[in-house]
Amino acid sequence: MRYNYKSSFEDLANEIFYEIIEYLDFYHVYKAFFNLNQRYQCILTNSIYPIRINILAMSKSNFEHYYNDIIIPNKHRINKIRLSNLFTINIIFSSSRFICKYLQLETLILDNIKSKSLENILNHLSFLPKLNSLTIHPIDYIQNPTIFYLKLFRLPKLKFCRISYETKQDNKEHLMISSNYFSSIEPLIINARFPIDELDNLLSYVPRLHRLTINSLKEFDRKQKDLCSITLKHLKYLSIKIDSIRFKKLEILFKYFFQHIQILRISTNSNIEFLDAKQWEQLILTYMPNLQTFDFYHDGLFCIMCIRNPLKFHETISQFNSSFWTERKWFFTHQHTSHKTLDCGIFYSIEPYSKQITNNCLNYFPNATEVTFKYSFNAFENSISMALNHILPLIKLTKLTIEYCSFPFEQLLQLLSFTPNLNILKFQSISFNQSNFMLIQQNETFIYVSKMNQVKSLDVRESCTLECVEMIMNLFPQIEYIKTGLNKKEIEPIGRFLFSKINKKISKLLFLCISYTPKIYLKKLKTFIKLENLLDDYFIDLVDYNLCIWR
Repeated sequence: MRYNYKSSFEDLANEIFYEIIEYLDFYHVYKAFFNLNQRYQCILTNSIYPIRINILAMSKSNFEHYYNDIIIPNKHRINKIRLSNLFTINIIFSSSRFICKYLQLETLILDNIKSKSLENILNHLSFLPKLNSLTIHPIDYIQNPTIFYLKLFRLPKLKFCRISYETKQDNKEHLMISSNYFSSIEPLIINARFPIDELDNLLSYVPRLHRLTINSLKEFDRKQKDLCSITLKHLKYLSIKIDSIRFKKLEILFKYFFQHIQILRISTNSNIEFLDAKQWEQLILTYMPNLQTFDFYHDGLFCIMCIRNPLKFHETISQFNSSFWTERKWFFTHQHTSHKTLDCGIFYSIEPYSKQITNNCLNYFPNATEVTFKYSFNAFENSISMALNHILPLIKLTKLTIEYCSFPFEQLLQLLSFTPNLNILKFQSISFNQSNFMLIQQNETFIYVSKMNQVKSLDVRESCTLECVEMIMNLFPQIEYIKTGLNKKEIEPIGRFLFSKINKKISKLLFLCISYTPKIYLKKLKTFIKLENLLDDYFIDLVDYNLCIWR
C-alpha cells in the first residue's frame, strides 16, 4: 500500500526556520513571513536570536513599517546595523535614549550620515557595551576632524574602525599626544587627507594597532614640527598613499613608527625620487628588518619632477632588478600611456608567479567584482570589453567607476552589454557621437542593455538635461538611487518627469540626490511638489549643496 506524504514550509520546526533565515537578509524574511500568519509573526518578534539590520534601498513607507514592526520592539536583539540613507539614520538614532537601547550592537555602518548627526551619535555610542566595529562616511564636510577622532578613541570596546571624510580647509585645532587614555582599535582605515605632522599624535592613541591604512598622507603648507617616536610592536601591516611628501620625510616615519612592519603597501606619485631603488634598499635594511611583502605603486603619468629622457627613465627603474629585490621575490613592471610618454609612466609590483607571464596578458583576476577606470585610453568600440574579459570576468562585475571625463557612450553601452550583474555605476561625464537622443535609444545595443541590465544605483557628476534624464531612465529601468547634477533651468520639468504618479517607468526610483544645488531650490522644490501634487509621503533635505529627496 502506497502513502503519499506532502510537506510544506510551514511544517518545519522553529529551530530549522531560524537556521534558514541566518542565510537571508532579515528585511526579506520580514517581507515574506511577517504578515503570512500569527506563528511566523511571533517567531520574528519573540525570538532571542540576533537581528542584522541592512537598509540600503527601501521606500519611505516600507521602511516605516519595518521600523515599527521589527526595529523598535527588537532593539535589544540587533547586533548589526548598516544604513546608507541619511533620513533612516536620523530616524533610527533620533535620540540618545534610543541609541542606548542597542545593547547587543556589535557592528555599526553609517554611510551618507550628516556630520551634525554623527556628532550626536558618537556622544552616546560609548554606552554600548559590545560595539566593536564602526564604519563611518559622512555625506558632508567634517568641520573639525580632531573632535571627531577624540570621540572615536573614547569608545571602550572598539576594535575595527573605518572612517571616510572630507574637510574644506586645513584644520586649525590639532590632535595632542595622548597621555591619559588609549583606544583598543586594532585595524584602523582612514580614507581622508591626513597631515603627516599629526601622525605621531594619532598613533599615540592606538598602541594596540595591528593594521593601518591611510588613503592620503599629506604634507600641508604650514609650520613643521618634530615628530615623536612611538613604539608600535603589534603593527605588522601598513598601507599608505603618499601625497606631496619627500622621501626623506617618509624615511623619518619608518624610523619613528614602522620598524615592526611585515607587509607594506605604498602608493606614490609625481616625485621621481621614489623610483630610486638604492634609497628603498637602504630604508628597508635599516628600519624594516622584518619586511616580507613590499607592494609598490608609483604613478608618474603627471610627474612634476620627471626624467625628461626615456633612456634615463628605464635605466632608473631597472635598478629594481638587482639581487636585493629578486632574492626577496619582489618583482616589478611598468606601463606607458603611449609612445609619446616613454619618459614617465606607471611603475608597480607584480606577484612572483606573474613574472614570466605578464607580457602574455595572462594576468587574470577571477574574483574581481569592481573595476575603476582612472585614465583615458584609445580603443575601438568593442575592444574595451574584449580586453577586459582577458583580465577579469565582466559577468561578475557589480560595480563600475569611470573617473575620467568624456567616456564615449557607445563604449559604455558595450561594457554594459557584458556586465548583466552590475548594480552600481559611477562616471564623471559621457560624450555622445550624436546629439539626437531618440536615435541613440533606437540602437540595438541600447535596447538590449535596457532589457537585461540590473543597475540600481547611478552616480553622474555632470549636470544632466531633461532629455538626458529621460534617456537614462529608459536605459536603467531598475534604478532606485540617482545622484547627479541637473540643469537648474529644467529642474521643475525634470522633477515632474521623475515623480509623476502616472509615469510607471520610474516607479522604482526611491532616492534622488541633486548635486551643486543652491539653498533657494530647497524651498522652490518643496513648493513645486506641493502645487503639482507629485509626492504624498516624502522627505527632503539640503546637505552641503546636495538636495536629497526620499520617497
